[in-house]
Amino acid sequence: MQVKKYFIVLSLFSAITTFTITAQNHILEGRVVDASNGNPVEFANLGVVDSFLGDATDNNGFFSLVVPNDAIKKTIRISAVGYRPKEFQISKLLAQTKPEIELFPTVYDIDEVDVEAPSRVLYGMLKMVGRLIPDNYYSDNYVAKIDYLETTENGKRIMHLDYADHSGYGIRSRINAFENRAYQIVKGTRNFQFLPFEKGLHRIDELLGFDIIRNPGNILDDAFVDRFEVFEERQYKRNGQDIIVIGFENLNALFEFTGDARIERVEGEIHVIKEDMSILKHHTVYHSDGKFLHGRSFMTDESLQQSVKPVTQYTVDVEYNGSIEGKKVISRVFMEEQSPEKNSSFELLFSGFDSEQGPEKLNGRQYYDNRSVYSKDF
Repeated sequence: MQVKKYFIVLSLFSAITTFTITAQNHILEGRVVDASNGNPVEFANLGVVDSFLGDATDNNGFFSLVVPNDAIKKTIRISAVGYRPKEFQISKLLAQTKPEIELFPTVYDIDEVDVEAPSRVLYGMLKMVGRLIPDNYYSDNYVAKIDYLETTENGKRIMHLDYADHSGYGIRSRINAFENRAYQIVKGTRNFQFLPFEKGLHRIDELLGFDIIRNPGNILDDAFVDRFEVFEERQYKRNGQDIIVIGFENLNALFEFTGDARIERVEGEIHVIKEDMSILKHHTVYHSDGKFLHGRSFMTDESLQQSVKPVTQYTVDVEYNGSIEGKKVISRVFMEEQSPEKNSSFELLFSGFDSEQGPEKLNGRQYYDNRSVYSKDF
């Protein structure tokens, strides 16, 4: 009897909790179409006025936006290149079942066509790239091999590692990326001694942090994309696929979307495959006024300023040519660190991709290199 009573109370608590969580958010779904012919309007922008909430329609004009309870009285603005924008009160759209919103074609002045209109399409494409990450990238356990290549003022180092990602690209959060990625050094070669201790540390976590698909807080986030200037650089074909290169720039970079408080400006380009709206690769330049001696992922205060080394910029290239079961995964990260005195380079090369089948998972990280063999001839 006591067990039954406990079960009823637990069920009631679960129901109340579920209702409370659900009541905090609303799902606004619908479709945007051309009022003149009923055709879908792809990559239309939906933005909640005076907030960072937003979405973009897909290739068929459909959208799905999570609206917090405190935003239902706000206004949503819907716009697309070649159409007159419309605004609605969110509460009125939520009262309808998957509303179909009609946009009327319009004619722009030449200045708007050259600058404003094309850029809105690019913002919509970048939002769509972020939205389709679970569809285009492998979202389950997988393992791989990594070759780590390092060239610094200390010398050269090559390490071979076992790597595992226990959730893949299914969950896009920094906590998940940290807790679910693991690597262990298997062997390696270097031509310098580990004195002092810090020289035995590597930069693998820093390199993994440049994976903008796996990590949030960058131009693929709805909350940040509008803070960048975007523009089309060029288009080309690769293996029969149409690629559009979207350039971007932010002249006032913030820690919240760079992960580095010393970054002052960010610029680069993203190569997007138009067929499935996935990223083939991205090239990014981070302009900095220095770094902590253990790498750019460390924060410093005034007491540690003597440990800050001068750095002009980081030039980063990330590629996504790996594949598991037809889904993309990261295949290469290259970073060149430029300073007034010298340049250093660091690279990760991924291979041997496979879904994780073994009974035991690879866990943890090996931050200190105690596997590489010292060789003067290397």
